[in-house]
Amino acid sequence: MRKTTIFDLQNDPVAAQVANYLSNLRDDYNDRVHADCPFCGKKAKRGQNHFTIYTTNRNNLYAECFVCGQKATMWQLAKLLGVDLEDEFTTYTYKRRPQVYAAQQHDATTTTIDDARTKQKDVACATTSWASNMEVVMMRHAQELQHNGAILDVLRGWGYTDSIIAESGIGYNSNWYKLIDDIWIPAGILYPHRDLITNEIVMVHVRLPYKTSGLHQPDALAKAMRLEPTKSKYTSIKGSKGGLTNYGYVYRHHENADIIIFAEGEKDCDNIHRAVMENKLTFVKAVLNSKDKVSVSLRASGIIDANSRVLIITDDDEAG
Repeated sequence: MRKTTIFDLQNDPVAAQVANYLSNLRDDYNDRVHADCPFCGKKAKRGQNHFTIYTTNRNNLYAECFVCGQKATMWQLAKLLGVDLEDEFTTYTYKRRPQVYAAQQHDATTTTIDDARTKQKDVACATTSWASNMEVVMMRHAQELQHNGAILDVLRGWGYTDSIIAESGIGYNSNWYKLIDDIWIPAGILYPHRDLITNEIVMVHVRLPYKTSGLHQPDALAKAMRLEPTKSKYTSIKGSKGGLTNYGYVYRHHENADIIIFAEGEKDCDNIHRAVMENKLTFVKAVLNSKDKVSVSLRASGIIDANSRVLIITDDDEAG
């Protein structure tokens, strides 16, 4: 599990109050002796704590489960326990901005949670989803691409027409940077992947426009745009998709659909989903991500039964 800094005890005067709040929450949880571990679902032995709160040498708060050994940030732990820290402490504890720190340090001895909410009002934006953040990012870099003739020529050399570039929302980022909520935007050509039903961005691929990645050859993204494909390597940046998308896609478009496809990972799952939708493959019942495994509840839903025909695909480029 990726360790993301959420609470900084040295610089964040509200962090101690948050830690105390979650410590009490932990104690209440441990009092329910036979409750499941919030990380792994296992039951702890009587008298054994499920998890504890500890600090690293950088004074960042984390939680660790003594049953399964998994670790999570306090933000993740709160979500696992069904507590919305944004409701309790607003985005102040998560959406970190220099102006907020300056306000904290100016009056650190008297800062309360209510004061922090007031001070952050003008400098911290409302919580937005990963997809919403990426919409802004892609819009910005689509404009940057239009002002970079050299990169436009590279894309044209790969087989992209100007209309395809505009319609697909491809962008270009000349220098890597980090968004406020720990989303890294690498330098390179940015390709947004959208859910074909909701049109929401579910993934962005980044490719460097260098000869080592096949400068004068069309790439794998061209396949989705009906151009001649060749295999390419990508660095993926993606956020939580939420809901069923973590398991894949389930189709209700045909009563007799009975083929279930398992893909190796999320990218392959998304690409196969795109092919299913674009080619109207009504005999496909579901495209599922094998890396996330299929939960018991998904099996119990009736999507998979003894008569299901299963197709296993290790990579999306083998789908043909």
